[in-house]
Amino acid sequence: DGTPAALTALRTALEATGQHAMLRELDARARQAGGAGDPAPVLADRVALLDRPAFAGFFATGPDARPFALRSLGQYPLRVRVDLPERGHAEASRLLTRLLLAQFTAITAARTDTTLFAGLVLDDATHAVT
Repeated sequence: DGTPAALTALRTALEATGQHAMLRELDARARQAGGAGDPAPVLADRVALLDRPAFAGFFATGPDARPFALRSLGQYPLRVRVDLPERGHAEASRLLTRLLLAQFTAITAARTDTTLFAGLVLDDATHAVT
């Protein structure tokens, strides 16, 4: 959300690791903050929508997590079903559906091996993406 403390901590971490390109990005972001076209508040709201216990397993990154990458579609046959918790988190479910659709479209368009069929099924009746 662009709080000064968070930006200062990020700047310190970037300086410590010598990430000069990222420091330039951070400076550009700081100049955008608070302007009429600042995308940060909307983005922060969307990220907050996804920060729910119902989605914790989907975004897990720990040692026991089994992360899924759509990039693996071009490597071997795979079927994944994502059940979206529409009742309590309708807006978050819609956002996740859009993210999955965008990522699927980008990955399948970039595939070089087209011997495997790739399809995406959006099922509004059961609130699932397969």
